[in-house]
Amino acid sequence: MKRAFKIAPLVLVLSLLPSTGHAPTPRIRALAPVEHLAAGSEKPVGVVVDEASGMIFVSDRREGTVTRVAPEGAKRLILRRLKKPVGLALDGEGRLLIVEEGRGRLLRRELSGLTVLASGMRSPRWIAVAPEDGVVYLTRPRSPRRPPG
Repeated sequence: MKRAFKIAPLVLVLSLLPSTGHAPTPRIRALAPVEHLAAGSEKPVGVVVDEASGMIFVSDRREGTVTRVAPEGAKRLILRRLKKPVGLALDGEGRLLIVEEGRGRLLRRELSGLTVLASGMRSPRWIAVAPEDGVVYLTRPRSPRRPPG
C-alpha cells in the first residue's frame, strides 16, 4: 500500500491505493428536501452519503459511535467505543473512512473490522477524498502559537 504524507498548515494528505473508479459529483438542488437523521444523537458531527447504496453514515463525537441510516430510514449502530469520531468519507472502493480525533487516527471500516491507516496525528478533524486520484485530505485545528522564550 502506498502511503504519502504531506503536512501543510491545516492539511495532512494521505495517498491510498488508487481507486479504479469513483462516483460522479452529485448535483445539489438549492431547495432539496432536508431530513433530520440524527435524532437522539448527543453530538452528531460527521455525515457521508453512499450514493451507490443510498446509505447515510453519521458520527456522534460525544457517544463515540457511527450509525448507518438505510434509505427507508432504519438506523443501525455500526461502530462504537471510538474516541471522538468526527469526519467521515468514502474511499474509491466505497469503504467508510473515519477520523478519530481523540486518538489521532484515520480508520477504514473493512468486512473484517477496522484498519488503522494513519496514527499519531494531533487532533485530526475533517476528511475529503479526491475523486480523481483517491488522495485523502485531513484537516486539523490550528495550533496556538507559543510565546517566545
